[in-house]
Amino acid sequence: MLLRCAARWVEFETVRRHVDAFAAQSGISREDCHRLLVVTEELFVNTVRHGYAGECDRPIVVVLTADADTFALRFEDEAPAFDPLVRAPVDGLEAGAEARPLGGLGIHLTLEMTRGARYRREAERNVIELVFARST
Repeated sequence: MLLRCAARWVEFETVRRHVDAFAAQSGISREDCHRLLVVTEELFVNTVRHGYAGECDRPIVVVLTADADTFALRFEDEAPAFDPLVRAPVDGLEAGAEARPLGGLGIHLTLEMTRGARYRREAERNVIELVFARST
């Protein structure tokens, strides 16, 4: 399933409905749908806030696919090149929240919820592909 939308906060409701429809159509469990939605929201928010530096009419593309054992998210934007997978692992996770700087956990948590991730720059677009294992 493919969805194209503008990088506007109001569009996230459309993205949410897209994820829900995909989950229903693909027989994905509610738990898996929630994981997919959390990851999609993280990518959407980071694209609007950091990639595009605020709301705009530039595109966000969400492609969802599934097979018997896995499902996948392909997320694209036209923001400046940024590979979130090359960031150093989060240091000091064992330290309390009050000892850590604000932010920086979103990509770490996203990767924890997936089976695999890949980033590439393709035709002036950031493309991140994430594969999820279906829960049993």
